[in-house]
Amino acid sequence: MPTSRYITYVLPILSHTFVSSLPLSAASSETVIADPTSASFWLKMLLILLLVLTGGLFAGLTIGLMSIDANNLEVLKHSDDPVKRYHAEKIEPIRKDGHLLLCTLLLGVSSPLR
Repeated sequence: MPTSRYITYVLPILSHTFVSSLPLSAASSETVIADPTSASFWLKMLLILLLVLTGGLFAGLTIGLMSIDANNLEVLKHSDDPVKRYHAEKIEPIRKDGHLLLCTLLLGVSSPLR
């Protein structure tokens, strides 16, 4: 193992200890214990949950909206089913500017990762 510095996060939850190490560039190590009773801990957990859900939402929107092409949308607009026709009419203005949609979705997917 290289002589890089590791910060070890020990997170005691429900009498279990979860340990993960992040390599840093110095030659010593230190242990940071996360206190699950503090407000900052739960705020960070809420922020993590929100960012993961946001990334998942944008990933699903990317797959769903970019998989529909203009021909399929046109066929659905002239469908006999009123629900499909309604949804196709709602999606068409969004899908019309494909490059703008793709850029928006990619920024939305990558923003929680930063």
